[in-house]
Amino acid sequence: MGKSKTEYYSCPFMNAGGLYFFGHMSGDRFVSVCCEGANIKDVPGVALGTAKETIENFLEMREAVIVEGHLPAEQRMFLKNCEKCSFYKLDYWDDRSDLITVVNFSMYPSPCQLKCNYCLFRQLDEDAHSERHFTDCTAVAPSGGQYSIGYENILGAVEYALEKGLISKDAHWVVSCGEIAIHPYKDRILGLVKDNRVTFTTNCVKFDEEIANILSVSPNSNMVVSLDAGTAKTWRDIKGVDNFDRVVDNIAQYSKRSINVGQVSIKYIILPNLNSFLEDYSGVIKIVKSLGLGILYIAGDLRKRHGNITAEEEEEAIISAAYLLAMLGKEGLKAGVIAYSTDQYNAMIDLAQRFKV
Repeated sequence: MGKSKTEYYSCPFMNAGGLYFFGHMSGDRFVSVCCEGANIKDVPGVALGTAKETIENFLEMREAVIVEGHLPAEQRMFLKNCEKCSFYKLDYWDDRSDLITVVNFSMYPSPCQLKCNYCLFRQLDEDAHSERHFTDCTAVAPSGGQYSIGYENILGAVEYALEKGLISKDAHWVVSCGEIAIHPYKDRILGLVKDNRVTFTTNCVKFDEEIANILSVSPNSNMVVSLDAGTAKTWRDIKGVDNFDRVVDNIAQYSKRSINVGQVSIKYIILPNLNSFLEDYSGVIKIVKSLGLGILYIAGDLRKRHGNITAEEEEEAIISAAYLLAMLGKEGLKAGVIAYSTDQYNAMIDLAQRFKV
């Protein structure tokens, strides 16, 4: 007879043993099991300590989270806020990994050349997320600075986990710390991820030869660029800088250096009344087609999730996404949909099928 299955509460992030360095490194839940800390207060996590204690505390917390998933709601401590998350549910989580299968670098302070008006990190601490703060003030420079100890502990924790065999050999690595191309710790971060499956989220303001080389030899690695505009004007309005053509050109260069179609992709975070215009939709579709990318990822505004969205805002978001979906379908292009609930996704699919574009 087969092994009996047990239902318990969990989510894909916990189930994968995700190790997320997410948010400000001084936070008491900075080392977490997921990246939902920007949307849900007090997600399961621990504070950053020395390399060894960070990993030991994380594994102890993770085990407590797994145990709590089998307990009644009133007995949960770590997971009491997870119930607000659409990913958290009662299910048969039979593929849970004992190893860490996702390592996500989404920490700040981290440098970025853009001033995106939706950026959660920038809104929390604009100075600590600015390029000037990093390049002029040596905030996290390896030679010293107020955040250098934090970065040494973050990267040391990962190196310790690797040494102890705690990270799966086929783990998925995500580099989403500001803009990696200008990060003071770029070389050390790339040294950890370059021989693995890695996803880079980049603004493509600067072309980086080392990242291009990784894409050219690793068919399972990829890059995602939040373009969020189809015209130079909308890009400038949302991003706060005027370099749209250069960014598109850099996306093209990365795409040419990659092995497979789809390794380099564009994400379009829909911000109703900011970039939900026909001209922008047509513009980004033209870019996707001309570069041969084949797919556009449509994303929701992360600030408008988990109870932070009104009924009117939700309806507008669904209509805006559905129209872009309909336009992509007409052009024979694939669409990926992220950062929407299942109900929102189903609603936009149904609406897209009824739109005439």
